[in-house]
Amino acid sequence: SAPVAVRVRLVAEFGDASMRAEAAAKSVEIPADIALRFAEDRDVVVREALALNAAVPYDVLALLCKDSSERVRRNVYNNPGLSEKLRLTFVNDPDLGLRIGVARDPRTPPAILVLLATNASRDVAYAAIENPLAPPEAAIQHARMRGDKAGYFITALSRIDWINEAARHKEFRPYLVMNRNALLYLLNELAEDPDPAVRKAFLSQISHPFPPECVRRLAKNANEEQRIIIAHSPTAPAELLLAFAHDPCVEVRRRTAYHVRAPAQALRLLAKDPEHRIRGH
Repeated sequence: SAPVAVRVRLVAEFGDASMRAEAAAKSVEIPADIALRFAEDRDVVVREALALNAAVPYDVLALLCKDSSERVRRNVYNNPGLSEKLRLTFVNDPDLGLRIGVARDPRTPPAILVLLATNASRDVAYAAIENPLAPPEAAIQHARMRGDKAGYFITALSRIDWINEAARHKEFRPYLVMNRNALLYLLNELAEDPDPAVRKAFLSQISHPFPPECVRRLAKNANEEQRIIIAHSPTAPAELLLAFAHDPCVEVRRRTAYHVRAPAQALRLLAKDPEHRIRGH
């Protein structure tokens, strides 16, 4: 109302810092020109108080987002009326602590968390991807930012939605082979991936106890060199080992003969193998 606006103007003109700060904080009907005056006030306490007022016009809040005082900018970020557009300006705030706070804040929109996940500061980036509301895209962008160290990050992913998102990107699929949180259906899918890099990743980790179905799928269409490696898998299923007992490659049959899980039928067959090194086992 007019009387309220008049009182605010009088305080802005003649009040001391504490009076101006109170008016800046509590006025629900603050004229735009007075709000701007408070935003440029020489006393930081006034600007701090104004920054928390939800009635402050957009343009004035935008000005306060660039205030020289980190405390003023923090208050702007905590303003209940702050728009997502203005919240975006804090992605590049000069204060490291404020950026970390934004990255950890559950109110921070997912789109902003994606941007923060690639922040030049590792502390900010980690805070963003550790935010429970960070979307899968945040993990993907963070991994890409890490360049040749992306593999370490992908193999350590624990959130299933992030793992599934990583599986949609060819460059990350080989690393998921080594992710111990990957679900069975994904490992089975990866075992049949046509990408040589994914198959190479499996073969390099063949001593790991992959699910038997995964090993069986990996053996499909495997060449001789790959079958030799797969025959060393500690979880190779019995039917696969029986098939390996018939393999034309001597080394595949030899490894099968020494396999602790080789079924009796395979061992009986190998006991009659024409190769003496296999029969001797």
